[in-house]
Amino acid sequence: MKYTSIIYLSLFIVLITSACVNDLKKIDEIASQKDLGQEVGKNVEVLVSNDGIMRMKITATETVHHTQGKTYTEFPKGIKAYSYNPNGNIESSLTAKYAVLDEVSGQIQGMTAKNDVVVVNAKGEKLNTEELQWNQQQKMIHTVGFVKITTPEQIIYGKGLDAKEDFSEYTILEVTGKVKVNSSEIP
Repeated sequence: MKYTSIIYLSLFIVLITSACVNDLKKIDEIASQKDLGQEVGKNVEVLVSNDGIMRMKITATETVHHTQGKTYTEFPKGIKAYSYNPNGNIESSLTAKYAVLDEVSGQIQGMTAKNDVVVVNAKGEKLNTEELQWNQQQKMIHTVGFVKITTPEQIIYGKGLDAKEDFSEYTILEVTGKVKVNSSEIP
C-alpha cells in the first residue's frame, strides 16, 4: 500500500511539473508576431459627435487600429461613412473599398479613401474617383486623380477636385468633358 501511494504521488508531481514548463520556441513565435500593436475589430460602427450632436457614422466589416509607431486605423475591407447636419439629417455619404484614418493623440486628422470611392451629397450629386483625401482641420476633400460627377442634369469628367467635406460645393481642377452652362450664369 505504501509503495503504491509513493508511485501515485511521484506520478502526480511529474505531471504537475511537466504541465508548467513553457516551450521557449512557442514563446518566441508569439512574441515575434507582426500583429502586436494592432487591435482588430469586426462589424464595427463608430459614432462621432460634437457637443452631444451626432456628426458622423462610420461602419466597416473589419478595422485594424495600429497602436505602435504612427497611430492610424485601417479599413482593409471597405468603409461606409455618413456625415450629419445639426438636425440629424444626412449631409453626405462616402463608400470605398479601402480607407485609412490618420490620428494624432487619439484625434482624427484626416482620411484617405481608395478603390471605387463614391461620395453622394444632399442634392443627390455623385462623385466617383479612385482616391480621395479628407482634411479634418480644413473640412475639405481633395483628389488629383480622375473624377466623374453625376448631377440630375449632366455628367462632368475631370482630373483633380477640391470640395467642402460635405461635397456641397466643389471645383474640378481640369474639366475634360462638356459642361452645360445656363446663359444667366455667364458673366
